[in-house]
Amino acid sequence: MARDRKYSRILQAAKYYSAVDNYIKYITDASKRGGRVGTGDPRPKSKKYFIDPFGIKLGAGQVVPVTSSEPAFTAYSADIAGRFQATEANEDNIIPVRSYRAARAIITTGRTTSGTAKTSRVTGLKYLSYGGKSISVAFGRKNETEEFAAAAAEVKAAIQTRVAGAIVTISPEVVPIV
Repeated sequence: MARDRKYSRILQAAKYYSAVDNYIKYITDASKRGGRVGTGDPRPKSKKYFIDPFGIKLGAGQVVPVTSSEPAFTAYSADIAGRFQATEANEDNIIPVRSYRAARAIITTGRTTSGTAKTSRVTGLKYLSYGGKSISVAFGRKNETEEFAAAAAEVKAAIQTRVAGAIVTISPEVVPIV
């Protein structure tokens, strides 16, 4: 009995040998890759707008440019109201920050409660697909005293209240180290 436990990890790994072989075949055979190129939805138009970041101290009236897809911005701009400026008249107030990523609300809709069994083209293993589409929208802070956690909770609640069944994940901003 103890012997079975001793080699249990090896036995667990053995069931993935065929998946590893399929993966190696997938990366070495270029004809298997790229079969679905051009079959997806076209990339939506981008919308540029401006935010006041949480982790970067800017001067009065200064903003950082960000983008989201136009459909995402149109659908969720009311939920992030007060946390962005649609336009900035004074070009001197726009401060591009290298390697900065804004906080984002990632919204997933159309997921089913029961998955559909599918087979991976890469490994050949079965998995459950729950479907759905996701889009994201960047946001900043309303004022100088607002903290990220409070803003994230407010944005998440606003979206989930308005869009039934939406799964909202908040991605924190990434501030470059100077």
